[in-house]
Amino acid sequence: MKEEWKEIKGYEGLYEVSSLGRVKSLAREVIGYGGSTYMTKERVLKPGGKRYLQVVLSKSGTRSTYRVHTLVIEAFIGPKPTGDDYTVDHINRDKKDNRVENLRWATRFEQAANREDTNKNYIPKTRAESSTLYSRTATLIHKETDTVVEYYKGFCRDHGVKSGDINRVIRGERRSCGGWYLLSD
Repeated sequence: MKEEWKEIKGYEGLYEVSSLGRVKSLAREVIGYGGSTYMTKERVLKPGGKRYLQVVLSKSGTRSTYRVHTLVIEAFIGPKPTGDDYTVDHINRDKKDNRVENLRWATRFEQAANREDTNKNYIPKTRAESSTLYSRTATLIHKETDTVVEYYKGFCRDHGVKSGDINRVIRGERRSCGGWYLLSD
């Protein structure tokens, strides 16, 4: 596929994005400190970021960070659809592959179906199955009342404690939460 370049909306004449997922800064005259002007050369930006590739674009002294996949999809496919909660889907599941043919606007449900199609080992889990809180059996004791309770799904709501904190107690990462301790076997 031949690389095609398009201007980035809001940064016309300053930056362009390619169909292969690259971003370049265009040659232009820049006003430096003290009012002096100089010419910058055209160059391809080096993206950063851990999960998704990102670039920093600058206009009128304001710097903004953008995900490369968002720049590519908006330039080549179009703006985000209205209505449902659409996000950018990497069709081949590689978050660093920002070629236009690998991107699409998709809902979370469509992305989950894509994940099942591309990963034959993927087994969808219910929220309860994926949570260590719900699948873990634990017996808790309250310090002041000596109440002994087997952990259950609505425990945190019923006893006014945070689920993350009680989960840390169950995993042994925290001693207590709201007066509740893990009862030793």
